[in-house]
Amino acid sequence: IYTQGKIGWVYYAQENYDGAYKILRSTTQMYLKFIDEIFPSLSNSEKERYWNKIQPDFAVFNSLATKYYSTNPNILVDVYNNRLATKALLLSSTYTINQQIWNYGTPDDINDMNKLRVLQDSLIWAQSYTMTELDSFSYNIQQTRETINKLEKHLSERAQETSTNEETKRVNWGMIKSNLSNTEAAMEVIRVNYFDTKLTDSVMYVALITKRSSKNYPEIVVLNNGNDLEGKFYKYYQNSIKHKLNDTKSYAQFWEYFDAYLQNTSTIYISADGVYNQLNPKTFKNNKGQYILIKYAIYNVSNTRELVTQRFQYTYSDKSAVLIGNPNYKMGSRTTISQPLPGAKKEVKSIETYLNNKDWNSDVFIGNEATEKAIKEVDSPRILHIATHGYFMENTVSVSEPTVIEETKIQPINPLLRSGLLFAGADSLLALKDVKQINQSDGVLTALEVLNLNLNHTELVFLSACETGRGDIQLGDGVFGLQHAFKVAGAQNVIMTLFKVDDKITKEFVQTFYTIWIKTGNKRIAFTSAKKAILSKYKDPIYWGAFVMIGLD
Repeated sequence: IYTQGKIGWVYYAQENYDGAYKILRSTTQMYLKFIDEIFPSLSNSEKERYWNKIQPDFAVFNSLATKYYSTNPNILVDVYNNRLATKALLLSSTYTINQQIWNYGTPDDINDMNKLRVLQDSLIWAQSYTMTELDSFSYNIQQTRETINKLEKHLSERAQETSTNEETKRVNWGMIKSNLSNTEAAMEVIRVNYFDTKLTDSVMYVALITKRSSKNYPEIVVLNNGNDLEGKFYKYYQNSIKHKLNDTKSYAQFWEYFDAYLQNTSTIYISADGVYNQLNPKTFKNNKGQYILIKYAIYNVSNTRELVTQRFQYTYSDKSAVLIGNPNYKMGSRTTISQPLPGAKKEVKSIETYLNNKDWNSDVFIGNEATEKAIKEVDSPRILHIATHGYFMENTVSVSEPTVIEETKIQPINPLLRSGLLFAGADSLLALKDVKQINQSDGVLTALEVLNLNLNHTELVFLSACETGRGDIQLGDGVFGLQHAFKVAGAQNVIMTLFKVDDKITKEFVQTFYTIWIKTGNKRIAFTSAKKAILSKYKDPIYWGAFVMIGLD
């Protein structure tokens, strides 16, 4: 199959699109079958190696679709179905296993899951040290890895055994279409690399738009200027927000082409990729001077597959909350890298007061008590609210793209190690300026560590911190970062911020959101209402546009 795929690449390079389509459609379909059959027997590291080997065929197939859809529009259904099955595949696999074990596992399965989390946490810590240092600690990293692999395989197989046919059935485009009402649209945005004889650094963005009225395939919008969107136009968007300028370009560049296919639509479910994860379409003004926030109700989802797998699935009855804010970053350190957040303390205290008046039980951690250890010990509170600094370190490792006959060689530092949240004592770790050493002690919770949190019955994670929405742009897997990590850990919804927001405005937004949510029981109504309440007082998007919510209500 791998060799056949490379022949498909050659046909594509020769502009034999019919031949390329026939072969690459076959190889990608076979790989999806392999994933269904093989993944339950693999550890996480084995899944990652396998996906890295087969993923380029899906990437090339996406590129082929931009050349071939006018000849054979059925390829758009293939691309959409592939996207449903493979977007954030590795994290989705982990999420599925976690949910199956926590919901249907035996006591022994639960014990194995808890043991695995402890071992994974210790491995993250161990990777901060050299082998010589680990020897001095009498820590056997190879033995730990082998034990983790065995446990991961066992739990993956157990999850498969407890799954029903309905739960394991692959979601397809037709199922998405039938789950939409007449006024709803689902949109998969895909970051696609141009292909000549290899996948190049030139980028385009493809939006596949589905409505109830769609006939035999989704509509496609191709934006060929992907590098400009990620470069000068994204910088223009950031500067317009930051300096409160009249943004006259972002709508035309990032959204206007979609509007033509969204007629008679009031609600959009968007699964973003690349730069579209770094901006908020609600902040765009259309040609009539109207914010998209007013025109559409936009739901951000990790994958439009959620319209089938997670819609109306959850009910919550408990009233527990964990509130963490304004950690003492210095905490004995001589360095002062992270600025204190006194506004975050007031924010958390105001939430505590409100929830307590509504008969909720709140555990509050502030200052020296706002530690990484405290959040790692949370046990599925209904609300987890964290008011602290977020961080994201840029990747400095180059990525070698495959040619027609070369293997893929991708060796960047794990993006889940390069994003996270800061807690008490974080300054001493940030002073190291080495992402590999950042887990030597408590103070920084990386997105990789977030995967091990117990949030399986958590309805909302609210990250009241700047830049928590950032992640890494990667071909095929979208933007990694905190948003994916908290979802995989079990959270139904995650609210985060794309840029820094004034403390006073943040507190007002947070209070309005919680008041409306607790009163109505609807997070989406509360979220949109809080945005509009801020907009009515402060017109510039910098005051209300930073907040985004991931997941269905």
